Amino acid sequence: MNNSDSLFVFIREKIDSIPILGKIIGVIIAIGTIVFFINETVEKLFEVDLLEKLRAFIKQIPQKRIKNLRDDYYKTLNNKNYHTWQLEVLKKIYPDIDFVKIDDQEYPITCLESKPLIKYKFEELLKKEFKLELQNPSFNKSIHKRYKQILEGTIKYPKRIGFLLQTCNINTKTNSISISSKLGTYDQTVYSSHILEYELFRFYKKKKDTKKLTREKILDHLPLRKDVHNNQLGSENILLNGNNRFATLGIQMFLIFKDHLTNTYKIPVILRSNKVALRQGQYQLIPAGMFEIFPDEITINDSEIISKNYNVTLALFRELLEEAYGKIEYEDNSKGEAVDNIMNHPIILKIDKYIKEKNATFGFLGCVIDLINLRHDLSFILRIDDSEFSKSDLIHNWEALRSIETCCIPEVVTKKENLTPVSAGLFHLALSSEVLEGINDKK
Repeated sequence: MNNSDSLFVFIREKIDSIPILGKIIGVIIAIGTIVFFINETVEKLFEVDLLEKLRAFIKQIPQKRIKNLRDDYYKTLNNKNYHTWQLEVLKKIYPDIDFVKIDDQEYPITCLESKPLIKYKFEELLKKEFKLELQNPSFNKSIHKRYKQILEGTIKYPKRIGFLLQTCNINTKTNSISISSKLGTYDQTVYSSHILEYELFRFYKKKKDTKKLTREKILDHLPLRKDVHNNQLGSENILLNGNNRFATLGIQMFLIFKDHLTNTYKIPVILRSNKVALRQGQYQLIPAGMFEIFPDEITINDSEIISKNYNVTLALFRELLEEAYGKIEYEDNSKGEAVDNIMNHPIILKIDKYIKEKNATFGFLGCVIDLINLRHDLSFILRIDDSEFSKSDLIHNWEALRSIETCCIPEVVTKKENLTPVSAGLFHLALSSEVLEGINDKK
């Protein structure tokens, strides 16, 4: 008898010495033998592998569970009852912050208006100095892993470097705003800022009645948000810095142009598709996106490229070409397009010409702060009075569910219930701006 046989006999004797265990193992072996026999017979007769089908079915169970959670997540985010609940919770967390309203519709955002209007090319808006370094935080809690599963397929460029809020500085004498930045990657924003929305969703599923809860008790149910607020006295403080999170600055523009067919002013609007990570099925004013660096393959040592991309005009025009004219070459820059190619595009040259000829006004309105994910969107307005501009066809990209709509101001108001919060903030800032003076269809 060799060593392996001796070991088998020893194990068998030990099992037999425990009657119940022996019976259980015996039953398992018997069932397994029968299953394999049946599978082999069926496979020979019908060429069907039942065990393989069973393995495939078991493998699909967690995938189906994630799909159901994903569907429930995005469906809930567009539910009116959830919007009401979310507003009530955020008002308790931020009791000293003014929430924005359009007519009777209230949004989980607040605005910092910059006056007087900072005009193109916005030299005084961005403070030029920031550290050329990236932090390397870990996002390994169970909530991060689950959120990653929900977002699967919607995060296209997780390691793309962008400009994050460091401080939002308000000049108390002039009421003008300037921004200090730091560097970070898109996935850092996803798992420290965007995830705060998912945390609210989980809280909603557990406890829909929060009326009796204090601010402190609510934050106990929202540990990620509580960590952001750690050691920051007063909720307003969160509006003026990017502490304890990685919040990439957003950029958005209220584009309004004279239509050559109707001689009225129009605003491009999209309905966001289910291919995006945020605000699926909601209306958005375009262009809008992240304040990120155009070249994809760069390192933190490429200081010259980073400095050249620290330019809000460049970022806005890039988004305009992507979202309003379908120029996908400005989305991922896989061909290594130069930054100058954006500024030299015929559409952008035309806009620059209108500005120089006083047929367009381009200005910075202020910041819209999304209180759901605690991110700032730098918000601009571009009014074009030359109707020739409207003759270029608008072409949507993958972020839009269908073709771009061009709406007059009252038509945007009709979409107020399903307008993304940051677009609502942009609309609010634009309506109070002198740039829209003289437009007859404002109401």
